[in-house]
Amino acid sequence: MFNFFFMKKNYTLFAGFIVLLCITCGSVQAQFTNDQSASLVLGQPDFITRAENTTQNGMDAPAGVAVDNSGNLYESEVLNNRVMIFKNVNSKANGANADFVLGQTNFTSDNTSTSVNGLYNPEGVCVDGSGNLYVCDESSNRVLVFKNITAKVNAGTLVNGANADFVLGQTNFTDNSNGTSQNSMHFPVALSIDASGNLYVTDAFNYRVLIFKNVVSKVNAGTLVNGANADFVLGQTNFTTGSAPSSPSQSVMGPDGIVIDGSGNLYVSDVHFNRVIIFKNTVSRVNAGTLANGANADFVLGAPDFTTAGGGTTQNTFYIVLGSGTDASGNFYLCDNLNNRVLIFENMVSKVTDGTLTNGANADIVLGQSSFTSNVSNISAEGFNYPYGLALDASDNLFVSDYENSRILRFSNSLLPVTLTSFAANMPDQFNVNLTWSTATEENTDHFDLMRSVDGVHFNNIASIKAAGNSNTLINYDYHDNLSKLSFAGAIYYQLREVDIDGKIQMSSEVLVKPDVNAPGVGIWPNPFNDHVQLSINAHGSGKNNDFLTINGW
Repeated sequence: MFNFFFMKKNYTLFAGFIVLLCITCGSVQAQFTNDQSASLVLGQPDFITRAENTTQNGMDAPAGVAVDNSGNLYESEVLNNRVMIFKNVNSKANGANADFVLGQTNFTSDNTSTSVNGLYNPEGVCVDGSGNLYVCDESSNRVLVFKNITAKVNAGTLVNGANADFVLGQTNFTDNSNGTSQNSMHFPVALSIDASGNLYVTDAFNYRVLIFKNVVSKVNAGTLVNGANADFVLGQTNFTTGSAPSSPSQSVMGPDGIVIDGSGNLYVSDVHFNRVIIFKNTVSRVNAGTLANGANADFVLGAPDFTTAGGGTTQNTFYIVLGSGTDASGNFYLCDNLNNRVLIFENMVSKVTDGTLTNGANADIVLGQSSFTSNVSNISAEGFNYPYGLALDASDNLFVSDYENSRILRFSNSLLPVTLTSFAANMPDQFNVNLTWSTATEENTDHFDLMRSVDGVHFNNIASIKAAGNSNTLINYDYHDNLSKLSFAGAIYYQLREVDIDGKIQMSSEVLVKPDVNAPGVGIWPNPFNDHVQLSINAHGSGKNNDFLTINGW
C-alpha cells in the first residue's frame, strides 16, 4: 500500500480535491504564463507570511478547493476539521475573513467529530450546478452532502456548523467504519460531478473510483438514500476487492484528484504510480449504463505507456499528482505536489476527445517554478509548498490550495477580454433598482447581459446592453430595473454576463439588494408613458394592503 506521509502533526494523508465542469471550445492557449505571480492570498495577510491558525482569516492545511457558479469559494482544512466559505471571493482583499464555516460552530474550534455537523480530516470539496455542496470526510470514511448551500450563502442565511442533509459511505451520520463494498468507503479523498449529475469519488485505500448515478437529481428531490450503493467502479473489477496494485497497467490506480471535463472524459490522478490516467467518453457510458467495472483507461500522462511508472521533475513527469481541473477552453491543470508546482496542458480536452493525445505528453505552462526542471518550495507570490487542490471560477481565474504554506492563492486569468472595475446595485425605493458598472479595458466585447434572480441560484436575462467593443479608457454603464410586476419575498440578486464577439462569455460576481418590505413606496409603470400610467402603492408600513390605480392622461 502506498502511504503519502506528511510530517506535519504526524498525520497520514492522501491529498484530495475537486471539481470543475467545463465547455469544450476550439484550440485556445491557456490564460497563464510561466512562473506567474498570484494576485490574491487567503489564509495569510500577505505573500511572504506563513502561519498555521484556527481563526476567521487563518488556515491550517488547506486541501480541497471549489468555486460555485456565484463566485463563492469553499476550502477544506484537514487539520482544522472544517470547510470555510468566502462569499464573492474575487471581491476579497488579501487575508480577508471567511464568511461561513462548516464542521465547526465557530472559527476558533478545530474538533474532530463523526456527526451530522462534524468533520474529521475533510479533503475534497465540490459544488454542483444546483448549488449543493459535497465534502469528502476522509477519516470518517464518508461523503457529506449539504443541500442548497449556494442559495444560503448568497442570502446570508447559512448557519455556521450547519447539519449535512445526506451521507454516502455510511448508512447514518455517526458511524465511521471503513469497508470494501458497494456502499462503503475507505479514505475517500476527492470527488467531481459531471453535467448529468453523476458523482465520482476517489476511494483511496480501496484503490478505486466509485460512481453514483443521478445523484444531483436525487439530492434536489430529497430522495437520496443515506448509504446508497454505487453504480460503477473503476480501478477494481468488482465492489468487494480493494487490494493495492503491484505494478502499473491500463486499469489499476492509486487514485486521488479527479475531474470530468465538458466532453465527458474522466481524469484520475494516480499517486501510486505518479501519473494521470484518462478515461474517454465516461459520462456517456455511465448514462447509458454501459461502463464496464474495471474498464481500461485510454490515455496516460506522466509516463510513456501504461506499464511504466512515472516519477520525475521534467516537462512530462510528476512526483505525487493531486488536485486537477479543466477550464472553459479545454486546458488541463494538475497539482504536482512534491515538485511544488502546477502544470498546465493546453487544448487537452480536444486532444482526448478526437483521440490525438500522445501518452506522456509535455506540459505547456508551469506555475510555482521558473522552469520545468526546478522543484524548490517557496513562500512568495510565485511559489508553492506542496500545492494540493485547485479550481477555476467562471472567468477561469485559478485558485490553488498551498498546503504547507496554509493559504489559498489566486492566479488571475491574463486573457480576460474585460477588466470590470465595479458592479453595484442601489435600491432607492421599494420598486426600483439602479445598476451601475464600469470597465477599465474592453477587447472584442459585444454586449453585457444583465441577469436577475430571486433565489440566488436561478438567473434570468432581463436586459442586453451594447458594449463599447474595444477600449482602454474607463467606461461607465447603467441600467434601471423596475420591480413593480416582479414577485419576490426577499433579496434580489444581479450578475453581469459579458459576451464577446466570438460568443465567449465572462461572468461577474453577484450583487444583491434587500428591499425593506415594511417601508411604504409607490411604483409607476410604464415609465415614460403616453396616455395612461399605473400606480402601485405599497402601504405595508401602515398595515394596509397594496392599492393599484390607473390614471388616464391627455
